[in-house]
Amino acid sequence: MQLKDGKREVLDGQQRLRAILEFVQGKFEVDGSIEPKESRLESLDGLFYSKLPRRYKDSFHSFKITVFTLAEYGPAEPGELFFRLNQPASLTAAEKRNAFYGNARDQVKLWVDLLGTTGVDETVLGFSNIRMAYDDTLARVALTVEHGTLTRKITAGELVEVYRTERGFSGATERRIQVIINVFGAGSKFFGTGLHFNKATLYSWFVFLVRASARFDTRGALSILPETFALFLKYFSEQLDSVFKRSTQQKTLWDTNLDQRLLSFYESRATSRVADVSSVLIRDVVAWLYFAEFLRSGLASKGGRIEDALGRELTLVRRIHEELSPLSRVGEDGIEPATEKFKWGLLQ
Repeated sequence: MQLKDGKREVLDGQQRLRAILEFVQGKFEVDGSIEPKESRLESLDGLFYSKLPRRYKDSFHSFKITVFTLAEYGPAEPGELFFRLNQPASLTAAEKRNAFYGNARDQVKLWVDLLGTTGVDETVLGFSNIRMAYDDTLARVALTVEHGTLTRKITAGELVEVYRTERGFSGATERRIQVIINVFGAGSKFFGTGLHFNKATLYSWFVFLVRASARFDTRGALSILPETFALFLKYFSEQLDSVFKRSTQQKTLWDTNLDQRLLSFYESRATSRVADVSSVLIRDVVAWLYFAEFLRSGLASKGGRIEDALGRELTLVRRIHEELSPLSRVGEDGIEPATEKFKWGLLQ
């Protein structure tokens, strides 16, 4: 900012300029361990400015700093500009991770693009990617696949580390994510109306597909077809509708042996405590319990082939149902011990 006496005053960036000055004055040394790691910087670790090799001093002095100078301003304008420049930017975790240039970021971007090319967008999901919500969801699904289990919580710190590294997500994970996006996208053409997603439930249905589409027959066909997945989602949403949009005493649209309180547990864990392991497991096991019931109803196309391909999962989830019976024993507190007993949550 140009003052009337010819001097300049720094409006924004004083701490950065002070750090440069104090480094030259020898008040602190080079920290070669900061991220991202760089071999040349590591070789200078612990050196003060005065001990730097000549070529690094020359590089330091030739670095250009862009300066914008305010002139012909009113008395209140500099303060207003400073205030606006320093307003906290509430970036989402996905937006912050997007600052890291690496394979993980590129992989997730390609998956989001693939999601779009399959026709999945705000009109299908009910929410947009305006704050990189799709990126965040797919990154969490990919890390879950890497872990191979739902019993390990996905933390923001872990995701940051994946984005920081050059390796990104494994090739096996990349292939599985591409498969589920294609199944979900092809299935979305049959969804119809009445389906509602948020980040938590979209994550859960993607993870459901990770497991449901993991098996292939001898011809390489998926164990669950897009149309079958769409029919099941329609079935599941109508079960939810029968509980929450009608009288709980009314007969459900489909005949089922399951206690409808399971749906209330799914719903409650879709709107609160959505990221903890317990919520993830409850949403997942309820989805699979109803998938087994969906197959029992005979509504699934090629249900026998699905039963053969997903026999292990369906056997386990039916045992969990038996553990929760009689129906009076069904409760949120009872679901987690049952999933633990039968080691539910492992992704094959």
